[in-house]
Amino acid sequence: MPYLRTSNKVGGTAPLWPFTLNKDSEQAQNLVTWWPMAPLGGTLIRDYKGGYNADFSSLSAKFGVAHNNLNMPGIDLAFTTTDAIDIGNPILAGDDVTLLSWAEYDQSTGAVLGRGSDSSAPGWSLILKINADVVQWGAVLTLPTVAGFWVVDTATISLGKLIFMGGVLKQNNYTRVYVDRIRKASSSITGTELRASGVGVTIGNANDTSSFNGRIYDSRIYTKAFDDERMWRHYDPATRYDLYYELGRRTYFFPVATASTG
Repeated sequence: MPYLRTSNKVGGTAPLWPFTLNKDSEQAQNLVTWWPMAPLGGTLIRDYKGGYNADFSSLSAKFGVAHNNLNMPGIDLAFTTTDAIDIGNPILAGDDVTLLSWAEYDQSTGAVLGRGSDSSAPGWSLILKINADVVQWGAVLTLPTVAGFWVVDTATISLGKLIFMGGVLKQNNYTRVYVDRIRKASSSITGTELRASGVGVTIGNANDTSSFNGRIYDSRIYTKAFDDERMWRHYDPATRYDLYYELGRRTYFFPVATASTG
């Protein structure tokens, strides 16, 4: 099925504030939570899909931090458990899941996105993190007993490098981790499903001891297991901003004269 491109944007250009959700984009399909970061100098984070708005000016985190390459405002999180933002729990036990985030970090360990656990250890049920300079994607599954499961990229990341991180869980099938749209590792998880949890998903932590120290930009949760092609379209500079629709722009139409034939 073809999807509309954002009509008031040129592919590859970063959106300008104010903007909203482009519901006609492929990137809006199966989206359950979207957290584009606040505009420069702001302290507001908006969930345009769920309609939830919150002011986090009391945090020590710095909002509106721009990245030169991404051209998208972000949030600068300190290495403390208080610099973490609970964004609710849109994931059910039987859902397929894809978590996506743009991030750059200043310390070798930190959780970018994760859902906590309301039962026994470990303290999370889903987590996308950097640990010892490598990207890790973890899920706690029923086997039928509860057990944690990791998929790990073996390539190390330089401090301060902007990366596009993705964790994918296909229930009873496979789990995968992506870095800069490339599938880095995968494992079969047949006969399993994600452990249920009533605890919310958190930006910058996940009921985990490894709080994130660095900058987190656009973050999204989908109830669909992305394949390699769709992951690429979220990373591709020509299509990565398709979910954004800039407000306040006008579109003009001009008549085109038909050439006469002598």
